[in-house]
Amino acid sequence: MLSERPQIRIYCDASLPTLVYLPGVHGDWTLVSSFRAAVAGRVRFVEFTYPRTLTWSLEEYAAAIEEALLAHGITRGWLVAESYGSQIAWPLCRDAAADPRRFQVDGLILAGGFARHPMIWAVRLARALCGSLSMKWLNRWLVVYARYARFRH
Repeated sequence: MLSERPQIRIYCDASLPTLVYLPGVHGDWTLVSSFRAAVAGRVRFVEFTYPRTLTWSLEEYAAAIEEALLAHGITRGWLVAESYGSQIAWPLCRDAAADPRRFQVDGLILAGGFARHPMIWAVRLARALCGSLSMKWLNRWLVVYARYARFRH
Protein backbone atom coordinates (compact mmCIF):
# COMPACT_ATOMS: atom_id res chain seq x y z
CA MET A 1 0.00 0.00 0.00
CA LEU A 2 2.46 2.66 1.13
CA SER A 3 6.03 2.77 -0.13
CA GLU A 4 7.43 4.28 3.07
CA ARG A 5 6.78 3.12 6.61
CA PRO A 6 6.96 4.77 10.00
CA GLN A 7 9.72 3.56 12.29
CA ILE A 8 8.59 2.01 15.56
CA ARG A 9 10.40 1.47 18.87
CA ILE A 10 8.90 -0.53 21.73
CA TYR A 11 10.06 -0.39 25.35
CA CYS A 12 9.14 -2.87 28.12
CA ASP A 13 7.09 -6.03 27.84
CA ALA A 14 3.53 -6.75 26.78
CA SER A 15 2.32 -7.46 30.33
CA LEU A 16 2.24 -3.71 31.02
CA PRO A 17 -0.42 -1.26 29.78
CA THR A 18 0.49 0.15 26.37
CA LEU A 19 1.11 3.84 25.74
CA VAL A 20 1.55 4.84 22.08
CA TYR A 21 3.29 8.17 21.42
CA LEU A 22 2.32 10.03 18.24
CA PRO A 23 4.82 12.87 17.77
CA GLY A 24 4.08 16.41 16.73
CA VAL A 25 5.06 18.08 13.49
CA HIS A 26 8.75 17.37 14.19
CA GLY A 27 7.77 13.79 13.33
CA ASP A 28 10.04 11.74 15.57
CA TRP A 29 10.87 10.65 19.10
CA THR A 30 13.58 13.22 19.86
CA LEU A 31 11.42 15.29 22.22
CA VAL A 32 9.96 12.44 24.27
CA SER A 33 13.07 10.90 25.87
CA SER A 34 12.53 12.42 29.33
CA PHE A 35 8.89 11.35 29.37
CA ARG A 36 9.87 7.85 28.23
CA ALA A 37 12.36 7.64 31.10
CA ALA A 38 9.71 8.84 33.57
CA VAL A 39 7.23 6.08 32.62
CA ALA A 40 9.84 3.31 32.20
CA GLY A 41 8.80 0.11 33.93
CA ARG A 42 5.21 1.28 34.38
CA VAL A 43 3.97 1.05 30.78
CA ARG A 44 4.96 -0.55 27.51
CA PHE A 45 5.98 2.59 25.65
CA VAL A 46 5.66 2.61 21.86
CA GLU A 47 7.02 5.53 19.84
CA PHE A 48 7.09 6.39 16.17
CA THR A 49 9.03 8.40 13.62
CA TYR A 50 6.91 9.41 10.66
CA PRO A 51 8.25 8.91 7.13
CA ARG A 52 9.59 12.09 5.53
CA THR A 53 6.90 12.52 2.93
CA LEU A 54 4.71 15.40 1.88
CA THR A 55 2.13 13.33 0.03
CA TRP A 56 0.40 11.28 2.74
CA SER A 57 -3.04 12.14 4.04
CA LEU A 58 -3.88 11.93 7.74
CA GLU A 59 -5.73 8.68 7.02
CA GLU A 60 -2.60 7.23 5.39
CA TYR A 61 -0.50 8.15 8.44
CA ALA A 62 -3.11 6.56 10.72
CA ALA A 63 -3.28 3.42 8.57
CA ALA A 64 0.53 3.05 8.59
CA ILE A 65 0.68 3.53 12.37
CA GLU A 66 -2.07 0.97 12.91
CA GLU A 67 -0.41 -1.48 10.52
CA ALA A 68 2.89 -1.19 12.42
CA LEU A 69 1.17 -1.67 15.78
CA LEU A 70 -0.73 -4.75 14.64
CA ALA A 71 2.38 -6.20 12.95
CA HIS A 72 4.08 -6.10 16.38
CA GLY A 73 1.11 -7.74 18.10
CA ILE A 74 -0.05 -4.52 19.74
CA THR A 75 -3.84 -4.62 19.52
CA ARG A 76 -4.88 -2.02 22.13
CA GLY A 77 -3.55 0.86 24.17
CA TRP A 78 -3.65 4.51 25.09
CA LEU A 79 -2.59 7.17 22.59
CA VAL A 80 -0.48 10.16 23.61
CA ALA A 81 -0.87 12.58 20.73
CA GLU A 82 1.44 15.57 20.75
CA SER A 83 0.33 18.56 18.71
CA TYR A 84 0.19 17.38 15.06
CA GLY A 85 -0.06 13.79 16.34
CA SER A 86 -3.60 14.60 17.46
CA GLN A 87 -4.57 14.91 13.81
CA ILE A 88 -3.41 11.31 13.27
CA ALA A 89 -5.07 10.09 16.47
CA TRP A 90 -8.57 11.07 15.39
CA PRO A 91 -8.79 8.60 12.45
CA LEU A 92 -7.32 5.87 14.71
CA CYS A 93 -10.02 6.54 17.31
CA ARG A 94 -12.78 6.67 14.69
CA ASP A 95 -11.71 3.41 13.07
CA ALA A 96 -11.31 1.62 16.41
CA ALA A 97 -14.85 2.54 17.39
CA ALA A 98 -16.21 1.26 14.07
CA ASP A 99 -14.49 -2.13 14.01
CA PRO A 100 -13.35 -4.21 17.02
CA ARG A 101 -10.80 -6.06 14.84
CA ARG A 102 -8.79 -2.85 14.46
CA PHE A 103 -6.31 -1.40 16.97
CA GLN A 104 -8.44 -0.54 20.00
CA VAL A 105 -7.90 2.84 21.63
CA ASP A 106 -8.36 2.61 25.40
CA GLY A 107 -7.95 6.36 25.80
CA LEU A 108 -6.54 9.49 24.21
CA ILE A 109 -4.22 12.02 25.83
CA LEU A 110 -3.81 15.26 23.89
CA ALA A 111 -0.46 16.83 24.68
CA GLY A 112 -0.06 20.44 23.59
CA GLY A 113 -0.12 22.17 20.27
CA PHE A 114 -2.96 23.49 18.15
CA ALA A 115 -4.04 25.73 21.02
CA ARG A 116 -3.54 29.26 22.28
CA HIS A 117 -0.37 29.62 24.34
CA PRO A 118 -1.25 30.18 28.02
CA MET A 119 1.18 33.11 28.38
CA ILE A 120 0.70 35.16 25.23
CA TRP A 121 2.93 37.88 26.68
CA ALA A 122 5.84 35.38 26.66
CA VAL A 123 5.22 34.63 23.00
CA ARG A 124 5.31 38.34 22.19
CA LEU A 125 8.49 38.77 24.23
CA ALA A 126 10.19 35.86 22.42
CA ARG A 127 9.13 37.29 19.06
CA ALA A 128 10.52 40.70 19.97
CA LEU A 129 13.81 39.27 21.23
CA CYS A 130 14.35 36.78 18.43
CA GLY A 131 13.18 39.21 15.75
CA SER A 132 16.05 41.53 16.56
CA LEU A 133 18.72 38.81 16.46
CA SER A 134 20.88 37.99 13.48
CA MET A 135 20.67 34.45 12.11
CA LYS A 136 24.33 33.95 12.99
CA TRP A 137 23.67 34.73 16.67
CA LEU A 138 20.46 32.69 16.72
CA ASN A 139 22.28 29.66 15.26
CA ARG A 140 24.96 29.95 17.95
CA TRP A 141 22.28 30.06 20.62
CA LEU A 142 20.60 26.95 19.16
CA VAL A 143 23.94 25.08 19.26
CA VAL A 144 24.23 25.93 22.97
CA TYR A 145 20.64 24.83 23.56
CA ALA A 146 21.23 21.53 21.71
CA ARG A 147 24.20 20.78 23.97
CA TYR A 148 22.10 21.58 27.03
CA ALA A 149 19.31 19.32 25.78
CA ARG A 150 21.76 16.39 25.49
CA PHE A 151 23.05 17.13 29.00
CA ARG A 152 19.51 17.39 30.40
CA HIS A 153 18.67 13.89 29.19
